[in-house]
Amino acid sequence: MGGEEEMPEQVYVPHEMMSRLEKIEEELIKNSQTHGRIFEKIEKVNVDLAIASTQYTHIIALLSDLKNDVIGLKEIPAGRWNDVVKTLISGLVGAGIAWLLLGKV
Repeated sequence: MGGEEEMPEQVYVPHEMMSRLEKIEEELIKNSQTHGRIFEKIEKVNVDLAIASTQYTHIIALLSDLKNDVIGLKEIPAGRWNDVVKTLISGLVGAGIAWLLLGKV
């Protein structure tokens, strides 16, 4: 106790226990490697999920553009039918006016 540090006693470990400790160390190393592979797979899943999310966003944008194009295409025939109806009405009105004018004369 006079300032001298005491060395820890060396403990005798029986052969069976040493063998068991070595197996536990091997298991620990193996488990550590397995955990490393699991974390790598989780990271890959996260990357794949980010890629899929980006692709999903692009698909939604394309669908929106496609929807707007379809709406525009639907309006073209409607506009043509409106022109046909206007032309027919104008022709009927013109024919009616001509009949009235020619019938009165």
